[in-house]
Amino acid sequence: MKKKKAVEKSAVLGLAGLAGAAAFAAGTDAYAYTVRYDGTFVFCSTGGSRYCDGSQYLDITKPASEQVGVTEGFLGSLDRLYFYYGRIVGGIGSNFMVANKSGYDSFAGGEIIDGSLNFSGSGEVMFSSYTKYFGVKLPGDRFGWIMANLDADGGFNRDFSALAWGYETEPGVGIAVGAPMAPEPGSLAMLATGAAVLVGSKRLRRKR
Repeated sequence: MKKKKAVEKSAVLGLAGLAGAAAFAAGTDAYAYTVRYDGTFVFCSTGGSRYCDGSQYLDITKPASEQVGVTEGFLGSLDRLYFYYGRIVGGIGSNFMVANKSGYDSFAGGEIIDGSLNFSGSGEVMFSSYTKYFGVKLPGDRFGWIMANLDADGGFNRDFSALAWGYETEPGVGIAVGAPMAPEPGSLAMLATGAAVLVGSKRLRRKR
């Protein structure tokens, strides 16, 4: 019985400590967390013509449902060799940058996008397969990624789309390509606090 109570006490203290650490992190500016959105966003559609220039911006800090009316961010275009090259183009004033790799290569899932890469106003990828990753940089030195898709109908009616995108909230902190959503520090604190209260309440009921 004493051993069981000791385990319960350790659980309460551990969860309470986690809650305190998360709450502390939530109150600091140095806490980075990862944001990810999934949902199709069409950069440009050829409509039967040979080339396609980007017609709307993608703001990777917003979900697909909030992209209407966005006036800055990343654009896309298709050109060369019957659209087998897709280009993510930086936005106004070159504040939105794209990481470049040699040979029109895309990034692989899990690769890190950070300040060690070469960024410029646009990056071009050859779509020998139809889903590729671009590394990007937002104003304020925040890094992100875009998973782009080129449909494969074999003709001139092609769409160049983003299927998912994400970014790191803290300036200067790298992000893994394709990284999942991480909880915001405030949510983590609430979750840990709730768990600690639940375990503590259960222990008190048993004691009575």
